[in-house]
Amino acid sequence: MSTFASAGVPGVGGLASWEQWATAPGYWSPTPDPHGQAVAMVSDRGGAPQVWVQRLDDLWAPREPRLLRTGDDHILSAAWSPDGQWIACLGAPGGNATRTRVWVVRPDGRDLRRVAGVRQGNAAMGPWAHTGSTLTITTTGRRPEENNSHLLRVGSWETFQLSYGFPFTVLALSHDGERALLRRGARGARQLVLVDLRTRHEHVLLPSAPGQTGTTEAAAFAPNGDVFALTDSGRERSALARIRVRGRKFDVETVADRDGEDLDSFVLSEDGRMAALVWNVEGRSQLELLDTATLQMTVPAPVPADVVDSCVFTRDGRRLLICAQGTAQPRSIWMVDVRQAADDRPWRRARPGERAVPGADAFVTPSLERLTASDGTELTGWLYQPGHADLPGPVVLHLHGGPEAQDRPTFSPLYQALVARGLTVFAPNVRGSTGYGKAFREADDVDGRFDAIGDVVSCVRHLVARGLADPARVACSGRSYGGYLTLAALAFHPELFAAGVDICGMSDLITFMRDTEPWISVVSATKYGSPLRDRALLDVLSPLRLAGDIRAPLLVVHGRNDFNVPLAESERIVDALRQRGGDVTFRVFEDEGHELHLLANKRAFVGETVDWLCGRLAAAGRSPMETVADSLTSGSARY
Repeated sequence: MSTFASAGVPGVGGLASWEQWATAPGYWSPTPDPHGQAVAMVSDRGGAPQVWVQRLDDLWAPREPRLLRTGDDHILSAAWSPDGQWIACLGAPGGNATRTRVWVVRPDGRDLRRVAGVRQGNAAMGPWAHTGSTLTITTTGRRPEENNSHLLRVGSWETFQLSYGFPFTVLALSHDGERALLRRGARGARQLVLVDLRTRHEHVLLPSAPGQTGTTEAAAFAPNGDVFALTDSGRERSALARIRVRGRKFDVETVADRDGEDLDSFVLSEDGRMAALVWNVEGRSQLELLDTATLQMTVPAPVPADVVDSCVFTRDGRRLLICAQGTAQPRSIWMVDVRQAADDRPWRRARPGERAVPGADAFVTPSLERLTASDGTELTGWLYQPGHADLPGPVVLHLHGGPEAQDRPTFSPLYQALVARGLTVFAPNVRGSTGYGKAFREADDVDGRFDAIGDVVSCVRHLVARGLADPARVACSGRSYGGYLTLAALAFHPELFAAGVDICGMSDLITFMRDTEPWISVVSATKYGSPLRDRALLDVLSPLRLAGDIRAPLLVVHGRNDFNVPLAESERIVDALRQRGGDVTFRVFEDEGHELHLLANKRAFVGETVDWLCGRLAAAGRSPMETVADSLTSGSARY
């Protein structure tokens, strides 16, 4: 049996530990003021995510930004008003990101005011109007009438009702202030709806033809009234569409697409002349600039990190700011002058009092693995290997949430700390993940969940066949939906796993759909199934039903203030295992919700999880590979 290395790893200037990685601050949600003189951003540099402001000229030197005090909420995003008078902030009290609140504050910190959000409801800030200080606010609650949106004139505090009913998101307001774009519908089937604010008439723009399927995730108005939308409506891959609206008539044309690649995001400049497009190329980001008049593409210098999270133009359209991250780089803000010649567009990295992550030169860059599921479906995943691994060795299979998400080469102190201790990490994208087209994203819907669970088995089979994994020392871990999938894999295939880590996962799909926020349940029926129509299926797919079959030691992690996947989902599986004498460790973070936001909690989570996994996998020892190889090739399923 091999042993595990200590947590410390050689780094720049000496010894760097996982604690320094887990507490490396990030910077995101950049929002420039309308004059291009300052930038507000969200950062956890102070231990919790808060808003910080800095002059644009000072952003490129290691100078300290100014904290904009916005109370005790964990701030998720910020947006500067077009007249420069206010900054709107989305706050998560106690880390509860499904019951958020909207705040507005002057850029100098005066006049802080909560303008939306109550204890039992959820409020979200939509776009600002293109002029003045009018902000869009959407609320969702436990009753249908609480699902509504209004325009708030900040300062006078006048409101104007926009829309109400089925849960929706306001995506954009027209430049003349007379129309709005809404995204409405369930997961995987979101329509793009045009609303005339004078008549309240609504018109569905996408899907644009009867029988078409797909979803629209983002949209924006050009000054002339044209609509640009990120959509896969009527197609397999997401692309950029332009919709020319003339009264109640409209034409849809695709203006930017790629074979075999999805458009991740886009942003339109205020004058509508340019769009920045971020493409997903096997998990990494590529950026293009589109001239909306000629439809010609130009490419700035390659993005300075593997994954671009968001983009925003300065109001004059001259500069583009992005938030980007990589395996050795936390979320950071970069800027490029898009009006310069294509060959002369250097990226500048914001350095607001920032110091490099200690030991980042010891980080492992993952390789993209390809494998085939039992039914022939191609899967991919990111493989993180120790530099001097004794193979086959201990492996941690980590499953992302969503499931409409994708594991990508982003900054993950947990992965790096596990590798530093001698464990191999494999982060697959099983069916249901995004980035691989609409059919793959929908392949796990409802009874397709069985195939997604089977993909986890295929990943273990692949790792063993490649000689990477000791079949007696494979752990499965995951967060949110990945936590559910971990529990399902441990329950349906207990012979495959020596340990499991469930981070805020669902243990019973019926109680999850009953107890989660009502709007989450409503929009999730297309993904998981209806609690009424598909109740028997949800019961069969719930790991709690087979809790007695889980053999592996289990670490369960949850936030007290999680109302997305309620804490009771973890409490149920913990109680069921303890009643049967199971080896289960339960860790509750009292001041967090569905995600960990506080750096101190991130440090505790990484340290405790790594130590727990190393202890359980070291104790598992080695067994003849033939013992588990039979179960990997038998094709049996326990559903």
